[in-house]
Amino acid sequence: MKAGIIGLGTIFWGHLRAYMENENTELYAVCDIDGEWAEYIRNKYDLPKAYSDYHELLRDPEIDLVSICLPNELHAPVTVEALDMGKHVLCEKPMAPSAADGRRMRDAELRSGKKLMISHNQRFGEDVQMLKKLFDDGYFGDVYHVRIGWRRPVGIMPSPYSVRENGTVYNRNWFHEKASHGGVLRDLGSHLIDLTMHVLGFPKLEGAFASSYRKFHPEVKPGDEDKLVFDSEDMVTGLAKFEGGLSVQMEFSFGSTVPEEVIITNVYGTKLGAVRHSSEKQLDLIRVAEDGQSFTIERAKPEDYGAIPFRHPAHGFIEAIVNDTEVPVPSDQGIKVLEILDELYKACDESNA
Repeated sequence: MKAGIIGLGTIFWGHLRAYMENENTELYAVCDIDGEWAEYIRNKYDLPKAYSDYHELLRDPEIDLVSICLPNELHAPVTVEALDMGKHVLCEKPMAPSAADGRRMRDAELRSGKKLMISHNQRFGEDVQMLKKLFDDGYFGDVYHVRIGWRRPVGIMPSPYSVRENGTVYNRNWFHEKASHGGVLRDLGSHLIDLTMHVLGFPKLEGAFASSYRKFHPEVKPGDEDKLVFDSEDMVTGLAKFEGGLSVQMEFSFGSTVPEEVIITNVYGTKLGAVRHSSEKQLDLIRVAEDGQSFTIERAKPEDYGAIPFRHPAHGFIEAIVNDTEVPVPSDQGIKVLEILDELYKACDESNA
């Protein structure tokens, strides 16, 4: 199958490698609004086509499937058009700015008969596979609370600029712009919210409480202070409540007064707890003794739970097309993540009013 990639920012490299490595795909075309950059990638990897207009790529009858690696605000319209043009679609996370946009994408998927997958790559780590297996097999007992977070210190916020291999500089400040649906909750938060819901089988949301903040901004070039907008949130804290009493506590920041970057995933169960060490892709298990008075700690071993090494989501997407099976991250689950994000943003607006 011939693959195309739309949007050649930082995230596209993983898609490029996956399509070039997979025996069932040929990376056929790339597209970026910066045509010079698209042509550079085409030449570097000896690809057949390069485009600066995604409409032209979608009209190319040779292309069977596409990855959409664009800013958040473009996910829904480009995905809908791609599906309506008969292409299978792997869309970067978050699926869309809102659940309403996600449903439009789902509708296009159903009427097209093509496959749509959301590229929530955190699901595919060995540590997350082990968490999922432990939950599905009932080892946790009653999971009553989960704590998640992705905290970055001031000084490593997403830069408004990026320098490409060919020396060109492009603006990527949409991460910080409310109008472009940027912000830390959609960026870092969607990763861990999807991970948590995936592990726990997507429990039904009952409500959410949250606060958002914009306290810092990244370094900018002299003279650009008044040209760039930094009005989306750089930090969110919240609590989501789910059916059955489950609560999920969360904290996400692009930059805050913490000493180092930390990713937190702690699962609280009545029989077993888990602490995920994401930087080492390790999982510690806290087993509660039968008398409830003591515990032991052990390091989980991937081979004991059938976990396989991480691979890019594109490989699962390709396999689902070849075998005509459900994609690993289906669009209806992407919508459920967006529904949680919608509730959290609504709660932020109410708390900040």
